Amino acid sequence: MICGMFWQDWLMRRVAHRQTRSSREVCSASPCRLHTGARVSFQDWLSARYPRLRLEVDLSDRYVDLLEDGYDVAIRIAEPTQSGLVSRQIDRFTLHACASPDYLMRKDSIVHPRDLVRHDCVVQRTYAPRNKWRFNMGDGAVEINIVPRIVVSDMAAARELVVSGAGISILPSYLVTDDIAAGRLVEVMPAASLPSVEVFASFSHHRRTLSKILVLIEELEATGSLSRRPPH
Repeated sequence: MICGMFWQDWLMRRVAHRQTRSSREVCSASPCRLHTGARVSFQDWLSARYPRLRLEVDLSDRYVDLLEDGYDVAIRIAEPTQSGLVSRQIDRFTLHACASPDYLMRKDSIVHPRDLVRHDCVVQRTYAPRNKWRFNMGDGAVEINIVPRIVVSDMAAARELVVSGAGISILPSYLVTDDIAAGRLVEVMPAASLPSVEVFASFSHHRRTLSKILVLIEELEATGSLSRRPPH
């Protein structure tokens, strides 16, 4: 079983970068439901590549104990510190404060992070600090206390709200690169950088030689990076 303490969209974009090659035998688990808007499902792609592989994928944001809850692999945005686990970095992406052109036309201009306290902020419940946004400026770091106007449980929902003009949100590069290029979103204060986020696949040390785990980690590591920055 794979636990994705992460976003469905990230998995979908990882799969979309891959080319199908010859199959090899691997083992275990059962089907799952993935993001309905995805062109390619994680399960279908891996199943085509590995016909004997069966998958069970948990896409919730709850924190699971890999050693106690029966999961094979967890995909997380922080390297676990729990003993008995092996973690491999499989990707890195950047974060960007974004808003729609329509929203920015209706609201006060933003030239410094402190201006954000007067704006409508959209945050995800389980992703990043909800009330503190930290930016790196040329003269040092600036931490802003915000009062979220909208709190959602899904990053894709936050992106849709921002595209529709509901406010400003800090969003990952893999969700907003195309929107910025197409003009649907504008990066607010592009000179004020946000930290990059590393993505890890974690699994039990005792299960590290299982073929199904080795296959999954190999494919995730081989996938093209999602860390490209949006154009300014």
